[in-house]
Amino acid sequence: MGEPQQVSALPPPPMQYIKEYTDENIQEGLAPKPPPPIKDSYMMFGNQFQCDDLIIRPLES
Repeated sequence: MGEPQQVSALPPPPMQYIKEYTDENIQEGLAPKPPPPIKDSYMMFGNQFQCDDLIIRPLES
């Protein structure tokens, strides 16, 4: 039996982003910073969400 294979539920990130995160770029502070957190509302799966919601909404409508 062979070695177990790793399986990812997500595709790999685009190569244009991977190329920016070299060891040299990270050490020199040239790697892109993460995006800022969302402050207002956003749309996901066709539903509007508010960032200040105190509870997780149920999936049932």
